[in-house]
Amino acid sequence: MPITCCQDGRRFFKKIYFLYKFDAVFANLAGGFQVSQRKENEMQLLVRFLKSGAAIFGLLALIFLTPLAQAQVNVKFRIFDEAGKELAYAAVVKRMTNNVGSSAMSTGILNIDTLAAISLGDEYNSGGKFTVDFPAVSSANPKVGLMIHWNTVNTGYSSFLLDNEGKGFTKSATLIFNEQLAYDARRQFNDAYARRLSGNPAHAPSSESIALTSAIDGCFTRLGSAATVNLKGQIGQECVDKLAQAMTLLLREYGVANARNLETVATQNGLGLYGRWGVSTADNISADPKPAINDLVALFEPRHRWARLIMTEASEAYYAKVRNWVNYASAQQVQTMGQLFDSSVQKSLTLAQFKDAVNRALVFPDFSKISAWEVGNEVNGGWLGSGMSAKIDYAASQVKAKTGKPVCLTFYWYGVEDTLKTSLFNWIYANVTPSIKSNIDCVTLSIYTDQQPLGFSWDLVMTKLASLFPGKQVMVGELGFVDPSVKPYFREGPLSLSTEQGGKLYLQNRYPAAFATANAYGGSFWWYYDQEMVGRKPLWTTLHDVYCSVYKGYADVSHVCP
Repeated sequence: MPITCCQDGRRFFKKIYFLYKFDAVFANLAGGFQVSQRKENEMQLLVRFLKSGAAIFGLLALIFLTPLAQAQVNVKFRIFDEAGKELAYAAVVKRMTNNVGSSAMSTGILNIDTLAAISLGDEYNSGGKFTVDFPAVSSANPKVGLMIHWNTVNTGYSSFLLDNEGKGFTKSATLIFNEQLAYDARRQFNDAYARRLSGNPAHAPSSESIALTSAIDGCFTRLGSAATVNLKGQIGQECVDKLAQAMTLLLREYGVANARNLETVATQNGLGLYGRWGVSTADNISADPKPAINDLVALFEPRHRWARLIMTEASEAYYAKVRNWVNYASAQQVQTMGQLFDSSVQKSLTLAQFKDAVNRALVFPDFSKISAWEVGNEVNGGWLGSGMSAKIDYAASQVKAKTGKPVCLTFYWYGVEDTLKTSLFNWIYANVTPSIKSNIDCVTLSIYTDQQPLGFSWDLVMTKLASLFPGKQVMVGELGFVDPSVKPYFREGPLSLSTEQGGKLYLQNRYPAAFATANAYGGSFWWYYDQEMVGRKPLWTTLHDVYCSVYKGYADVSHVCP
């Protein structure tokens, strides 16, 4: 059937003639038919050729479905410090990497709607300016932004998304980085704040929060009146710092409110879906489980307490050691999450070996006491190798069919630090199948901010994660402040704090924040519990105090919070 174009066919041919007159070349039509650029009388040949329905279809695709090529969008950023001093490119690299240098430099261009990474490491030095060439706007990348690592005095390092106030970068320009970041962070904070004001529960800001938002308004008033680029950079950085503080406070306060709300809802509906307060343990599976489990019993009430059992082998002998932990935890009213298996061993297992290990684990004596199963740990991590999707699919379906227990899947926070394939949302879009989604009950995110800072973008990332798994519970699957096995690059919180002080502040902010986003149920599962808390060390006391501050006076926690 012939394909017609426009209400008046003459418009179609007029458009062809227009393109021809301006030296447009139509290639790849009907075996390479090409319009001559020199002999105008050949236009008649083209018109006759276009009577072919196939040719018209091809031309339609070329003209109307393929966007015209556009130049890249070149953006130079002038970057300033807190004193209003402009930083040269080398100084910017030092600042963005906490003095580590270019080896730790991580930036990426993202689709700001999907948070999928489009390219990594696009920054370069142009005349001493931090410069990025953004791709031209297209149907594939309608709005693009830049994720970077940056720090403020009071909040340390975060991942920030520069997104031109949600519009994406579409025009070449020279921008004041700190000013642009301030406006972008304000839009993101305001969005997070508004969602919680209208949420369930509705956010009730504290006097501290109100005072901080008032200070932010004052900061932007001064930013709008700044007369020099140095002042714009200086005040912009101040505004970013205040916004980062306000975002941390918002998530902490709302997380507390939501944890309390979960308590109310669980009591009313009788389903028992209480908030989860967890730790990761059994790192040394041969150790006596009593010290770690007994300290966990003293931390949280039975309805909240969870032990995530680290399972780093897939053998009968190893399962027997895990069973000791399962049995003791069960006897002490500790809910357990078993792993199939830790990310450290996934690469060594073929799919056939993995299936066999799963089958044996699910019928192993006393493993029926395990409360939930994690069927993939840090699954987008580059160290796991290929084939993870098939492993997850098998484990999730088997747990669901054979045990009926809740099924959780854990991702790893990679934004722009590793590869395009392992970037969190790229991996999800490419590897999480409908079958996997149908068999899991919760998704969790493993967060280590010493090499992959999250900070200000916590809400952005967790909210997007929740949106991709509607109806699923969302938790933090692993949390830690400093990983002693790797070189720490970054810190969340004031850099002036000691590691112990920083860890306490991080825990105080982030355990509640794990309850602060859509469908959030907490978790956190502090990875270094055995090393940093068992024996009721200072960090144990900090976590206990945080827990009691959330529930005491709102729910019965008298067993652990006298």
